[in-house]
Amino acid sequence: MSTSISVSEITKPGESWPVIMRKGHGEARVYRSESARGYVTFFCCWYEEGKRKRVGLSSPELAKQMARQKASELSDGSARLVKVPLKDLLQVEALLSKLNLRIPRD
Repeated sequence: MSTSISVSEITKPGESWPVIMRKGHGEARVYRSESARGYVTFFCCWYEEGKRKRVGLSSPELAKQMARQKASELSDGSARLVKVPLKDLLQVEALLSKLNLRIPRD
């Protein structure tokens, strides 16, 4: 049984940049940038661990491929979304225990 990954590509009518790749709640964007010297770079941008990540690539195909991969990783949970310090996690667990609730652990 094979499963296909569906990542939608969204662009505004009449415009080709930025290209937005979405899968579920995961999203990555591809931007085109031209330097003063005429060099063109395509940036794949996404949010991971609460920070914006950006990688410059030489071709739009490579940038779109990376954006599809990042959107998929963000959607299926394989990307790290947020770092929570242990101290904060223990405080939340203490508050939840007072309410007879707990954080599920894998």
